[in-house]
Amino acid sequence: MLFTLALLAVFAALLKKWRWFVKERPLVQTGVLLLLLFVVIRAFALNHVEELLHLHLHDDNWGWTLELLATACFAWSATQVKAR
Repeated sequence: MLFTLALLAVFAALLKKWRWFVKERPLVQTGVLLLLLFVVIRAFALNHVEELLHLHLHDDNWGWTLELLATACFAWSATQVKAR
């Protein structure tokens, strides 16, 4: 749980620091959130927290689905950037 709170605190600090970047590229923020969700769920699964919370996180599809969605967000955001 502390790991999750630390990740959220770092994410909030980075959003505050790079507010201008997030305003220009909101899909990057979405991609980072999806990756953070993947990391948190993976940490819960490794530490058996999901058993304490009565969750079923052993499905093989959630991990690659979150990673592919995050990658798609990054790729789509990159295509929107105008060439300089």
